[in-house]
Amino acid sequence: MQLHTVVYLIRHGATEGDDSSSSNRQMRRFRGHKDVLLSEKGKGQIEAAVKNIEQTVVDYGPPLSINKLYSSDLSRAVMSASIISRHFRIESAQVAAFRERNFGSWEGLSLEEIQNLYTEDLKNWKQDPSNFAPTGGESTAEVAKRVLPAFDGILAENAGKVIAIAAHGNVNRIIICHTLGIDFKHMFRIEQDYACINRLEFNGNKTIVRFINYC
Repeated sequence: MQLHTVVYLIRHGATEGDDSSSSNRQMRRFRGHKDVLLSEKGKGQIEAAVKNIEQTVVDYGPPLSINKLYSSDLSRAVMSASIISRHFRIESAQVAAFRERNFGSWEGLSLEEIQNLYTEDLKNWKQDPSNFAPTGGESTAEVAKRVLPAFDGILAENAGKVIAIAAHGNVNRIIICHTLGIDFKHMFRIEQDYACINRLEFNGNKTIVRFINYC
């Protein structure tokens, strides 16, 4: 019998010191491996995400019983998972492989600052997002080499269960591309807003992405 496995893939909420309140994406900062905390706004966003998970279960099933909850080991994801775990009364496990991409010399900078300081690097990244890495950082391909084995292992361990993962924008995009068989060069066509949820379903050889970037 084929087992139906459901994965809720969640991005962490907004972080302290972030300019996410601005509509100008040029001002949002590349956090990467920098260990920043959720802001009060971010905590509220994750509380809303919990309600969104419950609503989507009403809309799509199955009866909600999150069996396993995982997160990146960075504080913003751990704090997001803590809010989710309190609501659903389930412990969470940290997975270092789900850390956000290491942006190296770009970490802590806004896109506007990167454009001014690393103009040629940013151009190269846009031309080859799969293989280019900032100085001291990781490429998409390198991040995928640590994220996907961890994800596939969790799927294998939890066949037939409902899983939630609190992670990061780039990690989520890589998992979604992998699930859909999409080349990583297209990953930035997939939006991942703060505290969004994505629902992936696995039933034998059949895979369904029920929704992406639900907020």
